[in-house]
Amino acid sequence: MIDTDQKMNIWGTLPVENAFITDYLPGAKGDFVRVYLYALYHSLYLRTEWDTVLAASNLGMEPGDIEAAMRYWERRGLITKISEEPLRYEIHSANQVKQKGRETMGVDEEYVEFAENVYSLFGTRRKVSASEIALAYEWVADIGLPAETVLMLISHMISTRGVNFKFRLAELVAQNMKNENVLSPEDADLFFRREQEIREGTKAVLRHLGKRREPSEDEMNLYQKWVMEWKFDREAVLNACSETTRAGDPTFAYLDGILSRLSGKEARTGKAVSRQMADEKQKKKDMRAVLSLLHVDVAEGVFEPFYDAMRALYPQEVVELAAAECAAHTRGREARVEKTQELLQAWSQRGLKDEKDVRAYLAEVGEKNKLLRQLFEKMDYAGNPTAADREMLSSWRAMGFDDEILMYAAEQSRTANGSKLRYMDRVLTSWHEDSIRTAAEARSRVKTAPAGRQDAGKPKVISGKDYTQRQYTDEEIERAANRAWEEALKEDE
Repeated sequence: MIDTDQKMNIWGTLPVENAFITDYLPGAKGDFVRVYLYALYHSLYLRTEWDTVLAASNLGMEPGDIEAAMRYWERRGLITKISEEPLRYEIHSANQVKQKGRETMGVDEEYVEFAENVYSLFGTRRKVSASEIALAYEWVADIGLPAETVLMLISHMISTRGVNFKFRLAELVAQNMKNENVLSPEDADLFFRREQEIREGTKAVLRHLGKRREPSEDEMNLYQKWVMEWKFDREAVLNACSETTRAGDPTFAYLDGILSRLSGKEARTGKAVSRQMADEKQKKKDMRAVLSLLHVDVAEGVFEPFYDAMRALYPQEVVELAAAECAAHTRGREARVEKTQELLQAWSQRGLKDEKDVRAYLAEVGEKNKLLRQLFEKMDYAGNPTAADREMLSSWRAMGFDDEILMYAAEQSRTANGSKLRYMDRVLTSWHEDSIRTAAEARSRVKTAPAGRQDAGKPKVISGKDYTQRQYTDEEIERAANRAWEEALKEDE
């Protein structure tokens, strides 16, 4: 008896046939190759009973992976299981298996039948290698798909990818089928029809983007997400392609961003998406119109929250009115966006419902400002009308005074010390108490009244008019604030 030096286990070499490298290595998974080399090493140097758990520990793998690898090499004919208890295998020469060909497959009749069926699917159009057959059979033995379903998968790949498709690509589909529990031929038929729709839909998108080629897996995965997860129909996706014209080289990633934005809305059909995109285009146009009226340069993304708050209050026409008013009467451009929003809020609080109400209100403000300027000229006052001034004018109107008597009262206030407007208000209040309503009556009163009578007295509440006369400081009265938005914001001070 001649024993082997145990140091050979460490310092020896492992003979691996060239046939294994050329015929078996290319089609095998890396872990399967590791298991084969370990099994070959075990047979030549360890010469002990095969221990799956120990092999898994030595290779850093799971026992189930070891068993799957051994079944794979059994199907390839390089290993034969001799017994279950104890577990014993026999390794064959790769050269010998290659020379004998399919004769070594007799150990697995199901595998032989499966291989014949795969060969028949390709016929003479493509020569399928033994490694490809073995890989496809893994989807039966390891993934757990029925052989009939796997043959349907291969047929589907031939019809959609062409006869020269890669089996590794089909393996991904097989895994998806397993994950979705697609096992029966009926389920597989539905699955493949859906796959075909995804492929055709992806190709249609590519044509809309001006690309004439076959879709990639990543592109089909994106299309599947759009129609399966986000529930867009094909027409909706194709209509969204029109938005990609802004991009120099439109891509699926750019289209994904568009659909991601739309996915949070109710648009799902082609018409709904078209309508949504039309609305978005109109919104951008309306936003630019408001920014143009404001004469400010603000990024649309920054302006959009302000614009949305404005449109929540009023339609576009009223927003543009407010923008025009603020642009005309607001000095700093930086504040115009905020002032426009504030003006709209003030109009809303005043109960102005639509453009008609706003225009009528602005016309009323303009009319009061015009008269107030005339009164200021009469009293030699160099200010601009304010909201408080217009409030005061309204109170005079409520007393029943016309323009003529107001002009006369302004003349009487020309030489007043301090606030001329306050002096005029006291004069008119006094006339109102004495039932003086016309300019002629006022002139007569001025001629006969004792000195100081016209400016005597304190501000009083006008009975029946719901108007409480207000004390104003000189600073308030003299400030130059001829702004429609200020009238709205300060009216209730």
